[in-house]
Amino acid sequence: MVRAVVYDGLSQADAARAFNTTPKTVGKWVARFREGGVEALRDRSSRPQSSPNQTPIAVCERVEALRRQRRTQAAIAAELGLAS
Repeated sequence: MVRAVVYDGLSQADAARAFNTTPKTVGKWVARFREGGVEALRDRSSRPQSSPNQTPIAVCERVEALRRQRRTQAAIAAELGLAS
Protein backbone atom coordinates (compact mmCIF):
# COMPACT_ATOMS: atom_id res chain seq x y z
CA MET A 1 0.00 0.00 0.00
CA VAL A 2 2.78 2.40 0.96
CA ARG A 3 4.81 1.46 -2.13
CA ALA A 4 1.79 2.11 -4.34
CA VAL A 5 1.53 5.66 -3.01
CA VAL A 6 5.20 6.55 -2.57
CA TYR A 7 6.76 4.83 -5.58
CA ASP A 8 3.90 4.28 -8.03
CA GLY A 9 2.19 7.64 -7.54
CA LEU A 10 -1.21 6.22 -6.55
CA SER A 11 -3.34 8.70 -4.64
CA GLN A 12 -4.17 7.93 -1.01
CA ALA A 13 -7.86 7.69 -1.92
CA ASP A 14 -7.15 5.20 -4.72
CA ALA A 15 -4.82 3.18 -2.50
CA ALA A 16 -7.48 3.13 0.23
CA ARG A 17 -10.01 1.68 -2.20
CA ALA A 18 -7.52 -0.84 -3.57
CA PHE A 19 -6.50 -2.05 -0.11
CA ASN A 20 -9.97 -1.80 1.45
CA THR A 21 -9.11 0.80 4.07
CA THR A 22 -9.54 4.54 4.60
CA PRO A 23 -7.50 7.41 3.15
CA LYS A 24 -6.68 8.46 6.71
CA THR A 25 -5.11 5.05 7.41
CA VAL A 26 -3.14 5.19 4.17
CA GLY A 27 -1.90 8.66 5.10
CA LYS A 28 -0.83 7.46 8.55
CA TRP A 29 1.24 4.60 7.11
CA VAL A 30 2.75 6.74 4.36
CA ALA A 31 3.76 9.38 6.93
CA ARG A 32 5.36 6.69 9.12
CA PHE A 33 7.29 5.37 6.14
CA ARG A 34 8.51 8.82 5.14
CA GLU A 35 9.64 9.56 8.70
CA GLY A 36 11.37 6.28 9.47
CA GLY A 37 11.55 4.06 6.41
CA VAL A 38 10.59 0.39 6.40
CA GLU A 39 11.57 0.02 10.08
CA ALA A 40 8.81 2.48 11.05
CA LEU A 41 6.20 0.15 9.49
CA ARG A 42 6.94 -2.73 11.88
CA ASP A 43 4.42 -3.62 14.58
CA ARG A 44 4.72 -1.56 17.72
CA SER A 45 2.99 -1.39 21.03
CA SER A 46 -0.17 0.67 21.30
CA ARG A 47 0.49 1.20 25.01
CA PRO A 48 0.71 4.90 25.86
CA GLN A 49 4.18 6.18 26.75
CA SER A 50 2.85 7.74 29.92
CA SER A 51 -0.28 7.63 32.05
CA PRO A 52 -0.43 10.90 33.98
CA ASN A 53 -3.79 10.05 35.57
CA GLN A 54 -2.81 6.53 36.58
CA THR A 55 -4.38 5.25 39.79
CA PRO A 56 -1.77 5.17 42.58
CA ILE A 57 -0.41 1.73 43.49
CA ALA A 58 -1.70 2.01 47.06
CA VAL A 59 -5.27 2.55 45.83
CA CYS A 60 -4.98 -0.38 43.39
CA GLU A 61 -3.78 -2.63 46.20
CA ARG A 62 -6.65 -1.50 48.44
CA VAL A 63 -9.20 -2.19 45.66
CA GLU A 64 -7.71 -5.65 45.14
CA ALA A 65 -7.89 -6.41 48.86
CA LEU A 66 -11.53 -5.32 49.02
CA ARG A 67 -12.41 -7.39 45.94
CA ARG A 68 -10.91 -10.44 47.62
CA GLN A 69 -13.37 -9.79 50.43
CA ARG A 70 -16.13 -10.01 47.78
CA ARG A 71 -17.03 -6.34 48.13
CA THR A 72 -19.01 -4.86 45.24
CA GLN A 73 -17.76 -2.17 42.90
CA ALA A 74 -20.20 0.34 44.37
CA ALA A 75 -19.14 -0.44 47.94
CA ILE A 76 -15.46 -0.15 47.08
CA ALA A 77 -16.00 3.11 45.21
CA ALA A 78 -17.96 4.58 48.12
CA GLU A 79 -15.33 3.53 50.67
CA LEU A 80 -12.35 4.77 48.70
CA GLY A 81 -13.97 7.85 47.16
CA LEU A 82 -13.67 6.55 43.58
CA ALA A 83 -16.07 6.78 40.67
CA SER A 84 -18.21 3.66 40.33
